[in-house]
Amino acid sequence: MHSATPAAKLRKFLTAQGLTQAQFARLAGLDRAVVNRLLLGKRSRCSVSAACAIHEATGGEVSAAECLLLPRYR
Repeated sequence: MHSATPAAKLRKFLTAQGLTQAQFARLAGLDRAVVNRLLLGKRSRCSVSAACAIHEATGGEVSAAECLLLPRYR
């Protein structure tokens, strides 16, 4: 079974929480463009600080390790 990508997990989290990308970005302390590029697969990896922020803001549903190892999806 293929596990969900970090982008898919983040999308699922945003939907479940009823959050927009902008709201999540504020919650995580990130720029909305960073969140958007991650969701669209336009970033090949995440900075350590962004990965940690996403991990914390999602309560671990999207792990920092996953964000640091993002493959490039299109």
